[in-house]
Amino acid sequence: MAKGGKRKKDKGKKAKLKNPPKGMAQCSPYLYYAEPRRAVEWLENAFGLELRTAVPADDGELVHAELRYGKGVVMLGRASSEPGTRSPRDLPAIHQSVYLYVDDVDDHCQVARSAGAQIGADPQDMFWGDRMYSARDCEGHHWSFAQHVRDVDYGGAGQD
Repeated sequence: MAKGGKRKKDKGKKAKLKNPPKGMAQCSPYLYYAEPRRAVEWLENAFGLELRTAVPADDGELVHAELRYGKGVVMLGRASSEPGTRSPRDLPAIHQSVYLYVDDVDDHCQVARSAGAQIGADPQDMFWGDRMYSARDCEGHHWSFAQHVRDVDYGGAGQD
């Protein structure tokens, strides 16, 4: 490894690989579900994600799926005791949250509520300039959906 954790380039390779691969975000959440096929359908209906890739197991259940929302990708897999993964429905508390920007947060909340999402907080304006609501999906993953409604000046703190 070279300085900064970067690998030295393999001079034997002819074609340069794109990293991340085409269509993938630099950072993508990976969520585990007890019933991933059901979760994919639910996430499409309730939150508007679109299935991009589905990898089935021998038993017909999904072992991996990728869903797209705008330019972002959410990946998911099957929870299993073998690699030590669990669905949040088997855990006592929220352990993560996916924060997703949408075009109309109030409309998105109505659609999610109609599809059976557990709404934790209705849309409200937040001090950081987003209008946001939170919800839990069919297995209990915590999601926050936001629409940026105003820019906030923090006086230079935390800005690049």
